[in-house]
Amino acid sequence: MPFSSDYDAFILNNFRLGYDFGFLPDGYTYHTSLDHISTCKQGVIQDLGDNLAILIRNILLENNQQLNNINDTDPLIYFDILSRYLMIYKLSTSVLIQKILIVFIIIIGIIRILFDHIYHRQQNFSCNDFHCIYFRFKNPLIIRILSIIIYSISNILSMIVGLVFSLILACILSMIQPVSWYGDSTLAIFLFSLPCLIGFIIFRYLFDLLHRRILRKSSQYSNEYNDNKHLNGIHFNFEQNFSILIIYTLSMIISIYSNSESFYITLVWSIFICPLYLILIIVEFILHWKQIFEKNSHQLYLPLLISFFPLIHTIEIVNRILRIYIPMVTTSFSSGLAYTENLIICSIVVIPTLFFLPILQRTKQFLRLLITLLIIFFIILIVACIRQPFTKSRPNTFYAKHISKSVYNAEISTNNSFGVSLVSQQSSITVNTYHGLVLSPILDQFSVKSAHKLYNKTCFSSTNCTFDDSFNRKLPVEHIQIESMKKIKYRIRIQHVLSYNIQISLLSNIKLTVHNQFDIPRKETIVDVYSTISRFEINIKIQRCEINDSPFLLLFTRLMPDIVLRGEGFCQAIDDDTSLIINR
Repeated sequence: MPFSSDYDAFILNNFRLGYDFGFLPDGYTYHTSLDHISTCKQGVIQDLGDNLAILIRNILLENNQQLNNINDTDPLIYFDILSRYLMIYKLSTSVLIQKILIVFIIIIGIIRILFDHIYHRQQNFSCNDFHCIYFRFKNPLIIRILSIIIYSISNILSMIVGLVFSLILACILSMIQPVSWYGDSTLAIFLFSLPCLIGFIIFRYLFDLLHRRILRKSSQYSNEYNDNKHLNGIHFNFEQNFSILIIYTLSMIISIYSNSESFYITLVWSIFICPLYLILIIVEFILHWKQIFEKNSHQLYLPLLISFFPLIHTIEIVNRILRIYIPMVTTSFSSGLAYTENLIICSIVVIPTLFFLPILQRTKQFLRLLITLLIIFFIILIVACIRQPFTKSRPNTFYAKHISKSVYNAEISTNNSFGVSLVSQQSSITVNTYHGLVLSPILDQFSVKSAHKLYNKTCFSSTNCTFDDSFNRKLPVEHIQIESMKKIKYRIRIQHVLSYNIQISLLSNIKLTVHNQFDIPRKETIVDVYSTISRFEINIKIQRCEINDSPFLLLFTRLMPDIVLRGEGFCQAIDDDTSLIINR
């Protein structure tokens, strides 16, 4: 089963400065017989690497001399907005902004609590209604600190529960509909983000009940003032807002210590959300629970409005990643690892969703919101289970690996030139299918249609089978001629099939020279071997990937048009190993 990609091949064999690699969105037919250059016209998404950063600098800076003043050890962070406007800044700038936000959050939080406590302890300014924490409780400062802790813990645990809900759904889908999201990134976003929201809201509601119970026990008034109506009227705006800021502070601390450009999304959210909540905290302190804050609707809708930009940007980025990664991930895992591909897609969706969740703690209509989300989720789930993920533009695919082992034996008794005889030859074909497609019935159907029996067929899993290559495929090595022998020097001429990838190897203590190694592709290889030992072995590896070199693939793709052949980054689908044993 192939794990290598074009990017692996590029990095290992053909690295170039400048552009390093482009990823194709919606590449469902990429590396298949349906592949066409027109699929690239929609554009590619450039790999986020240092080489691209250098390229952007050269494009944006009119005077290239300015490049000398830029510290290359300070990576650049860059992203586009709505695929039109490029944002670019240094990683050190991101770290500095996050540190400033953290300092402001800590200082303003401490000052607000201290000033509140001093303000309400003065008899002239003390509040006298049941909405006021200092009027209702004996130990208001302890209640406030405890409330901040409860809200913060509830946010963290609720986010974890939301993540677990989505992961559980991913595992369930792996069993009933492994690739329900295949070909539709929007469906994947709704499918895995909704359980996360539902899990968060359920757990937040349970913590809200716990908080009310603590408030009832701490109240200095009778039970008639401790019902839900009165408890809901208590102003914990600062405590809730500050607990949200604590969550974003923790995420910024992680971002700072990771020192990675990948955490830029943390700054995108923090730079919008944190200043808003800091302003709300300051304004509420100035107004001191005036009538304008009694309904608290602004506490939810204003952050939702401000979060519109980071939310849209996050959805756009997640959608891009899914459009690139869904076609790639499904060719890396078979049904035996369906859990893995579902968990990967789920994580891509859910992790960015966590930045949005703390804002929802300010909602008061938990049950109404929960019912609405459940209805939407079940509709999405039904659609995911009944839809057909495979179409002509998103075909089901398979991969075939040809392996052969040939042995040639040369008994040298004279110095005359002679041809080497073939001693043994074995070859097999391994076929893999993806997306949980069961392979054995497909091979049986092919065998009936082609009237060709598959010998020694063995299936290691429902998507992986091996059988003998009995389709009269041309031997990779056509002829081996030992042309001359002078003391310790052997000249060997190997005639083989046309290939770009020909590797000749020996033991490390034997010298080997390939005369025409830079003639690529070639059909003949001339080798000089310098050996002082009487018996040694030369290994010849020839790799190809042309469908015309495989009679099996030509026949299979003609008789089974519903399943499309997929290639891989390295040209190694046909891997022929030949051993030349020389005895003197």
